Amino acid sequence: MLHLIPTPSGKLQDITHRALDVLVAVDVIACEDTRVTGKLLKQYGITTNALAYHEHNGEAMRPKLLAMLAEGKSVALVSDAGTPLISDPGYKLVVEAIDAGHKIVEVDGLVFGPDATWRSKVRNSALGTNSCTSKRHGTVRRFQPGCQSFSWLHECSEKPPSIVRKVSKRSLT
Repeated sequence: MLHLIPTPSGKLQDITHRALDVLVAVDVIACEDTRVTGKLLKQYGITTNALAYHEHNGEAMRPKLLAMLAEGKSVALVSDAGTPLISDPGYKLVVEAIDAGHKIVEVDGLVFGPDATWRSKVRNSALGTNSCTSKRHGTVRRFQPGCQSFSWLHECSEKPPSIVRKVSKRSLT
């Protein structure tokens, strides 16, 4: 089983008990940087073996991690800070694990997040679909004729089928 566990991007105390329980229980932790993840593990006295899995060694490490999953071992995938698959190479591992029929589990790892927007982006990344976020475009305002606030959709039109956009609930009324 492959566990996707978000890690704190600020205070180490923002991680949930459930995430800590999984980190203790898995056979191995795949992480971007063992030094960064090591600080979290040391803080909570977790002795699970951590292996580096990042863009520079992914091609070599991915088959080893998939072999562990095939043997019935459990693997936790963590990023240095935040949710795996957002801006790290973990999506390739997840896609190959899905193709091989392994179970993928998302663990609620942070007290404050991740929200539904990022969860959908993670799921779409794992499924190999493109996603487009428009965080830099600000809040979408109520549609009015001639309004340019939806122009960001044009930028994303070449990346179907998944577009993720945060919209204020007031702008939908």
